[in-house]
Amino acid sequence: MKYWALLILLIFSIKESIANPYPLKPRDYYVSVNKIYQGKPANLKITDEYIKNYRTRLQEALNQDVEFAGEYVVAEWGCGSSCVIHSFINKRTGVVLDQGFGGEGGPFLEEVYLNSRLVKAFGENEADGKFYTYYYLLEGNQLKLVKMTEREPIDWMDIINYAYRK
Repeated sequence: MKYWALLILLIFSIKESIANPYPLKPRDYYVSVNKIYQGKPANLKITDEYIKNYRTRLQEALNQDVEFAGEYVVAEWGCGSSCVIHSFINKRTGVVLDQGFGGEGGPFLEEVYLNSRLVKAFGENEADGKFYTYYYLLEGNQLKLVKMTEREPIDWMDIINYAYRK
Protein backbone atom coordinates (compact mmCIF):
# COMPACT_ATOMS: atom_id res chain seq x y z
CA MET A 1 0.00 0.00 0.00
CA LYS A 2 2.90 2.37 0.82
CA TYR A 3 4.38 1.80 -2.61
CA TRP A 4 1.12 2.69 -4.40
CA ALA A 5 0.85 5.92 -2.45
CA LEU A 6 4.46 6.82 -3.35
CA LEU A 7 3.85 5.93 -6.99
CA ILE A 8 0.75 8.15 -7.14
CA LEU A 9 2.65 10.99 -5.47
CA LEU A 10 5.50 10.58 -7.97
CA ILE A 11 3.10 10.67 -10.93
CA PHE A 12 1.44 13.87 -9.70
CA SER A 13 4.80 15.57 -9.08
CA ILE A 14 6.02 14.64 -12.58
CA LYS A 15 2.77 15.94 -14.06
CA GLU A 16 3.18 19.24 -12.19
CA SER A 17 6.79 19.68 -13.35
CA ILE A 18 5.77 19.07 -16.96
CA ALA A 19 2.86 21.51 -16.68
CA ASN A 20 5.08 24.16 -15.08
CA PRO A 21 8.65 23.86 -16.40
CA TYR A 22 9.68 27.01 -14.48
CA PRO A 23 8.44 26.29 -10.95
CA LEU A 24 9.07 28.83 -8.25
CA LYS A 25 11.22 27.82 -5.34
CA PRO A 26 9.58 29.60 -2.41
CA ARG A 27 12.68 29.48 -0.25
CA ASP A 28 14.56 31.45 -2.92
CA TYR A 29 12.01 33.96 -4.20
CA TYR A 30 8.81 33.99 -2.21
CA VAL A 31 8.96 36.90 0.20
CA SER A 32 5.69 37.16 2.07
CA VAL A 33 3.97 40.24 3.38
CA ASN A 34 2.33 40.27 6.78
CA LYS A 35 -0.73 42.40 6.12
CA ILE A 36 -3.25 42.89 3.28
CA TYR A 37 -4.50 46.48 2.96
CA GLN A 38 -8.28 46.66 3.45
CA GLY A 39 -8.75 50.43 3.71
CA LYS A 40 -10.07 53.14 1.47
CA PRO A 41 -8.06 53.76 -1.73
CA ALA A 42 -5.78 56.78 -1.67
CA ASN A 43 -5.92 59.49 -4.30
CA LEU A 44 -3.53 58.95 -7.18
CA LYS A 45 -0.23 60.84 -6.75
CA ILE A 46 0.54 62.57 -10.04
CA THR A 47 4.30 62.92 -9.99
CA ASP A 48 5.31 62.77 -13.66
CA GLU A 49 4.07 63.04 -17.25
CA TYR A 50 3.42 59.27 -17.57
CA ILE A 51 1.04 59.29 -14.60
CA LYS A 52 -0.59 62.48 -15.86
CA ASN A 53 -1.17 60.95 -19.32
CA TYR A 54 -2.72 57.73 -17.92
CA ARG A 55 -4.34 59.15 -14.78
CA THR A 56 -7.85 57.95 -15.66
CA ARG A 57 -6.78 54.31 -16.03
CA LEU A 58 -4.57 54.48 -12.97
CA GLN A 59 -7.20 56.14 -10.78
CA GLU A 60 -9.84 53.60 -11.88
CA ALA A 61 -7.48 50.76 -10.95
CA LEU A 62 -7.30 52.04 -7.37
CA ASN A 63 -10.91 50.86 -6.94
CA GLN A 64 -9.90 47.24 -7.67
CA ASP A 65 -9.03 44.68 -5.03
CA VAL A 66 -5.41 44.48 -3.91
CA GLU A 67 -3.51 41.97 -6.09
CA PHE A 68 0.16 42.31 -5.20
CA ALA A 69 2.40 42.64 -2.15
CA GLY A 70 -0.48 43.24 0.22
CA GLU A 71 -1.27 46.77 -0.96
CA TYR A 72 -0.82 47.15 -4.73
CA VAL A 73 -3.35 47.01 -7.54
CA VAL A 74 -2.41 46.28 -11.14
CA ALA A 75 -3.69 48.65 -13.81
CA GLU A 76 -3.79 47.28 -17.32
CA TRP A 77 -4.78 48.77 -20.64
CA GLY A 78 -4.26 48.06 -24.31
CA CYS A 79 -1.79 50.04 -26.37
CA GLY A 80 -2.41 48.47 -29.79
CA SER A 81 -3.60 45.24 -31.33
CA SER A 82 -1.04 43.06 -29.59
CA CYS A 83 0.10 45.44 -26.89
CA VAL A 84 -0.82 45.76 -23.23
CA ILE A 85 0.70 47.81 -20.40
CA HIS A 86 0.66 46.91 -16.70
CA SER A 87 1.42 49.40 -13.94
CA PHE A 88 1.41 48.95 -10.17
CA ILE A 89 -0.28 51.45 -7.85
CA ASN A 90 -0.08 51.38 -4.08
CA LYS A 91 -3.70 51.42 -2.91
CA ARG A 92 -2.71 52.79 0.51
CA THR A 93 -0.55 55.70 -0.74
CA GLY A 94 -1.63 56.31 -4.37
CA VAL A 95 2.00 56.08 -5.55
CA VAL A 96 2.68 54.44 -8.94
CA LEU A 97 5.82 52.29 -9.19
CA ASP A 98 8.36 53.60 -11.69
CA GLN A 99 8.58 50.25 -13.43
CA GLY A 100 5.69 48.70 -15.31
CA PHE A 101 5.49 45.84 -17.76
CA GLY A 102 4.43 45.33 -21.34
CA GLY A 103 4.29 47.90 -24.06
CA GLU A 104 5.89 47.13 -27.37
CA GLY A 105 9.11 45.64 -26.01
CA GLY A 106 8.06 43.86 -22.82
CA PRO A 107 8.83 42.14 -20.59
CA PHE A 108 5.25 41.05 -20.07
CA LEU A 109 3.65 40.47 -16.69
CA GLU A 110 3.10 36.78 -15.99
CA GLU A 111 2.26 36.45 -12.29
CA VAL A 112 1.81 38.58 -9.20
CA TYR A 113 1.01 37.34 -5.72
CA LEU A 114 -1.32 38.95 -3.19
CA ASN A 115 0.79 38.05 -0.17
CA SER A 116 4.26 38.20 -1.73
CA ARG A 117 6.63 40.83 -3.09
CA LEU A 118 7.54 38.57 -6.05
CA VAL A 119 6.66 39.50 -9.65
CA LYS A 120 7.19 37.06 -12.49
CA ALA A 121 7.47 38.37 -16.06
CA PHE A 122 8.60 36.98 -19.42
CA GLY A 123 9.94 38.26 -22.71
CA GLU A 124 12.76 38.53 -25.17
CA ASN A 125 16.09 39.96 -24.08
CA GLU A 126 17.14 42.45 -26.75
CA ALA A 127 20.83 42.00 -25.89
CA ASP A 128 21.01 38.31 -26.86
CA GLY A 129 17.67 37.62 -28.60
CA LYS A 130 16.80 34.82 -26.16
CA PHE A 131 13.59 34.46 -24.16
CA TYR A 132 13.62 34.60 -20.38
CA THR A 133 11.48 34.39 -17.30
CA TYR A 134 12.31 37.39 -15.11
CA TYR A 135 11.87 37.41 -11.33
CA TYR A 136 11.55 40.77 -9.57
CA LEU A 137 11.22 41.62 -5.89
CA LEU A 138 9.57 44.74 -4.59
CA GLU A 139 12.04 46.61 -2.39
CA GLY A 140 10.71 49.92 -1.13
CA ASN A 141 9.05 51.48 -4.17
CA GLN A 142 11.26 49.71 -6.71
CA LEU A 143 11.08 46.35 -8.48
CA LYS A 144 14.53 44.79 -8.41
CA LEU A 145 15.44 42.09 -10.94
CA VAL A 146 16.75 39.15 -8.91
CA LYS A 147 16.95 36.36 -11.48
CA MET A 148 16.53 35.50 -15.16
CA THR A 149 16.04 31.97 -16.44
CA GLU A 150 16.11 31.10 -20.12
CA ARG A 151 12.91 29.64 -21.54
CA GLU A 152 11.47 28.49 -24.85
CA PRO A 153 10.56 31.18 -27.40
CA ILE A 154 7.14 32.68 -26.88
CA ASP A 155 4.15 32.24 -29.13
CA TRP A 156 3.06 35.87 -29.44
CA MET A 157 -0.59 34.81 -29.68
CA ASP A 158 -0.19 33.53 -26.11
CA ILE A 159 0.80 37.06 -25.09
CA ILE A 160 -2.28 38.52 -26.75
CA ASN A 161 -4.53 35.94 -25.08
CA TYR A 162 -2.85 36.48 -21.71
CA ALA A 163 -2.99 40.26 -21.98
CA TYR A 164 -6.75 40.25 -22.38
CA ARG A 165 -7.41 37.57 -19.77
CA LYS A 166 -9.83 39.59 -17.63
